[in-house]
Amino acid sequence: MIIIAKKAMVFRKILPNFMPSNQQESAYEEVCGSNHRELALLTAHQNVISEAYEQHELSLATLKQALDHHQLNHQVCYLDDDWRHIRILENNSTARSPLLFISLGGDGTFLQMVARVSSEHSCVLGIRSTVYSVGSLCQARESTIHSAIRDYQLKNFTINKVARMVAKVTSLKNGTVRYTPPAFNDILYTNQDPGSAVRYTLSIQEQVEKHISSGIWFYTPQGSTGAAQAAGAKPLPYDSPVFSFIVREPYGAHTYTDHGWQPQITRHVTLKQGNFKKSMPSKTHLAAVKQDHPVVINLTTKACLITDGRHHLPLDPGDKLDFLPYATPLNVLRLKNNEISAL
Repeated sequence: MIIIAKKAMVFRKILPNFMPSNQQESAYEEVCGSNHRELALLTAHQNVISEAYEQHELSLATLKQALDHHQLNHQVCYLDDDWRHIRILENNSTARSPLLFISLGGDGTFLQMVARVSSEHSCVLGIRSTVYSVGSLCQARESTIHSAIRDYQLKNFTINKVARMVAKVTSLKNGTVRYTPPAFNDILYTNQDPGSAVRYTLSIQEQVEKHISSGIWFYTPQGSTGAAQAAGAKPLPYDSPVFSFIVREPYGAHTYTDHGWQPQITRHVTLKQGNFKKSMPSKTHLAAVKQDHPVVINLTTKACLITDGRHHLPLDPGDKLDFLPYATPLNVLRLKNNEISAL
C-alpha cells in the first residue's frame, strides 16, 4: 500500500512563518498601510493556512494509526513543492506492486497520484485531509478514516472502473512518438504563453477546420464539471460512453474545399464541440472504422499539452496529436459509506 500526501511544507511556503511575531505584524501593516480591511483579510488567510497545516498533519497521523491498527503495511510518499516529484518518507512495505494507492490532500493530490498508476490490478482511494481542500474526488475525511480503512480490510466496497484519456504526439520532424500521462479529468491544448492564441487544424471523422483560438479542452465525463464546464460545456453523466472536446475562445476558422484552404477567415466555427468513444474498436474492426477520435495538427511554435492541470508537454510545429482512450481503466475504490465523492 502506498500513501501519497501533499508535502506539509507546501502549507508553510504559501505565506511567511505563522502570525505571532511582532516583526511580521509590522511587515503586514507596512504593506496594507492604514487599510485595516486588507490587513484583516491577510491575517484571516494566514490563520486559514495555519489551520489547514494542522488538519493535514492530524489526518496523516490518523491514517497511519488506522493502517497500523489493521496491520496493513504501507509506504508514505510526499509530493515535492513542484507537485511533479515524489519523495519516499517512510517505508515498511515490501510489496512490489501495491494493491492500493491512497492520496491524502485534495483533488489536486488525487490527480497527481492517479497519473502514476498504470497497473490494472491496483486500486486508488482519495482522502480529503482538510476542510479547505476541494474533495469531490475523495471518499473519506479525517473523521471517517478509521471506518474507511476498516471497510477496505473487510472488503466492504465496490470498484468503479474509470476510463482515462491519453494524447499521442507524433513528430513531423523525425516520426518519434510521445505520450502524455493518462488524464483522469482533462487535457488542454494551448499556447505556452497564456495570453497568446494557437493555430491548428482540428479533424474528426470527415470534418476538418483550421482554427485560431485559445486552445481546446479534451475531457472525460468525470472532468466535465471543471474547466470544460467553465468554458461552456455541458456536464456529462459519470457513466457516459463518450469523451468530449470544446474549443475555448475561438477567434475564427478557415474552411477547406476541393480547391484547398480558403484564405478568408470566418468568425463562424463549425467544429467547436464534439464527442468521441471512450473505448477503442477491436482489431478486427479497426480497418473499417473511420477516424472517430479528434486529431490536431499543431501549427504554433510555442504550443503545449497540459494534463490534469500539472503535466506539461511542449510541442513543435507540425506535431500530430491523437486523443485516444487509455488502455487501462483506473480502479477507483467506492466505499459503501462514502459521504463525499460522486465517483
